[in-house]
Amino acid sequence: MNEKELLELIENDESAELECKKSEKELPNDLWKTYSAFANTSGGIILLGIEQKGYNFFVKGVNEVSKILRDFWSVINNINKVSSNILRDDDVEVINISGKDVIKIYIPRAHRRQKPIYLGQNPIVGTYRRNFDGDYRCNDSEVKRMLADQSDFSQDEKILKNYTLEDLNKESLEKYRNRFSVLKPSHPWTTLDNKEFLNRIGAWGKDRDNNIEGLTIAGLLMFGNEWDITKEVPEYFLDYREKNDNASQIRWEDRVTSQDGTWSGNIFDFYFKVINKITSDINIPFKLKGIVREDDTSVHKALREALANALIHADYFGQRGIVVEKHKDYFKFLNPGELRVSLK
Repeated sequence: MNEKELLELIENDESAELECKKSEKELPNDLWKTYSAFANTSGGIILLGIEQKGYNFFVKGVNEVSKILRDFWSVINNINKVSSNILRDDDVEVINISGKDVIKIYIPRAHRRQKPIYLGQNPIVGTYRRNFDGDYRCNDSEVKRMLADQSDFSQDEKILKNYTLEDLNKESLEKYRNRFSVLKPSHPWTTLDNKEFLNRIGAWGKDRDNNIEGLTIAGLLMFGNEWDITKEVPEYFLDYREKNDNASQIRWEDRVTSQDGTWSGNIFDFYFKVINKITSDINIPFKLKGIVREDDTSVHKALREALANALIHADYFGQRGIVVEKHKDYFKFLNPGELRVSLK
């Protein structure tokens, strides 16, 4: 980074990915909270030698560059103070601006296997995250989620004790198998019995080391009944809301939830209930594919993709369920969990 780029950076104020600190002769104590927060969120840049006055930032400079750099590397490599050093040597550089030295520290987003990056010896009390321009201590559930994400074992693969095929919604499974057969009529799986078919798609699991087999979390979520699902996944909740007039005092004109008791409440049935509702009034321009009219548009495909992703890439053990909203001029898809990759 050169002088011009740095000056342009501080003109935009502190943000979710920028923190400025005065730091003339000493390493700021709160630097490490920012290090933890950036690493556990989306990464960011810390600038030492920048003074804030009101909403403006000025280059003050660092007087003791060598001492501060030495102290920085000493602390970040001390596992009693910081859980892990995820920086390379070239992530820290000194930039001279009109005779004044500014230290730029680039902190990458930590890989899920490295998280949480925490201070001290206890991740429950020493883990931070970044919200806008502030560093906030993570609560217990946020830290436990990071620890769980370190594993390559997916919760979806967990085999449930004392669950059998009788615990699945037979109608849901039959609909799925019929769709599978229509899409892939010559596929060898179409002739398998239900248990072996479910095994092939990951809904039934076999643990040969412990000689056990049974329904997986994925199978229960996909084909189970809501009242059985919530016994294993207490926070499970699917919610579709529709409001066509943003000015209306009516809260929702149409709503589907997994808890209303009139249908299975599983993921498979929710997808088909909702996709028909959100695409029902989309304009379809006249278009031929050969001699047959094509009633599918890029908007239909995008909405199917959005709904499928919201359902597939959710942390069903998180604190908020799936929420899909259809408004007059936009759609909203929300699901619980953190991204395992950066937003970019």
